[in-house]
Amino acid sequence: MSEPIFSEPGAEPAEPGAEPAADSAPAAGPPSPPPPPFDNPAWEGKYHEELELLLNPRQLGDKTLLLLVTLALFVASSWVSDLETSMRKLLLLVGVLFFHEAGHWIGMRAFGYRDVRMFFIPFFGAAVSGARAGAAGWKEAVVLLLGPLPGICVGLGFAVHQVVGGDLSSWMRELALYLLFVNGLNLLPLAPLDGGRLFQLVLFSRQRHLEIAFMALGALALLVGGLLTSSWVLAIFGFFLLRGLPHMWRLIREAARLRERFPGLPAEAHLLGDEECRALFLAARDVLPEQLLPRRGAMAPTMANILERTSQHPPGWLASLGILLVWGVALLVMLGSAAIIVAHSPAAA
Repeated sequence: MSEPIFSEPGAEPAEPGAEPAADSAPAAGPPSPPPPPFDNPAWEGKYHEELELLLNPRQLGDKTLLLLVTLALFVASSWVSDLETSMRKLLLLVGVLFFHEAGHWIGMRAFGYRDVRMFFIPFFGAAVSGARAGAAGWKEAVVLLLGPLPGICVGLGFAVHQVVGGDLSSWMRELALYLLFVNGLNLLPLAPLDGGRLFQLVLFSRQRHLEIAFMALGALALLVGGLLTSSWVLAIFGFFLLRGLPHMWRLIREAARLRERFPGLPAEAHLLGDEECRALFLAARDVLPEQLLPRRGAMAPTMANILERTSQHPPGWLASLGILLVWGVALLVMLGSAAIIVAHSPAAA
């Protein structure tokens, strides 16, 4: 591995007037800058531009303002996208998404992730971002599970109350089903859902072909199931997953090549040497479609994604089995709780 880009030269300069030994090489003078590795100067400039964005991603200083602004955009766009959605249902959904992402946020803070922030994405939902800074594999898995598990546990509590304590009010029933379905959907082993990222960590990182197979089968199941049930959201989601398969394959391929070339690559970009950064840049260039390459900032996120996959270390087999067991139990609890609540609803009666 080459020296980090920002490290100081380690060699001491030769003393003035000192004669080199007869059987040794002459004293090294000031190091000359290496020639640009790209014949095209435009690519050299593009490399430095994208590297700067990778090392210093754009961020807003006031995270509270970011949360409030993006939440307002989410509420406004949800209202516009479906005029029949009541304010009550909208607020319940926003609360469920916030509760889900709060679990990720707490896990990231507890395990020392850097630059942790929460924001809402218009027409999609909520999200939390943070830099894992080389966190152990089992910690990453816990952070991923801390999003859906709390909501499913609360949904299970509603189901138990439904059986033991009597009927739920209409808004409690809606809240319970939102908690179960939103978090259950996130457990599906499809990128970029939490379940997809979890499987990528504990299973797909060991065998890359499994990820493509899971993604293809899952996307096809969502597309067909959505069409058969007239659930257009699932059908559209499955369509875009299928459409993204070639991109995902290139991403996985380049990450595997980079891992073979640079074993033990650090997770943080600022610890990479110039050789590693250039290899990362070339890998991102091979992943992205040609028409996207001229756009400023188009390559930096792909470079970060490849680096995350390359530097990711799965938990041990015993820990991985335990994590998958927790995932499977959570999925079964979600399905059972949802079935209980639906079966005891007035419409079913």
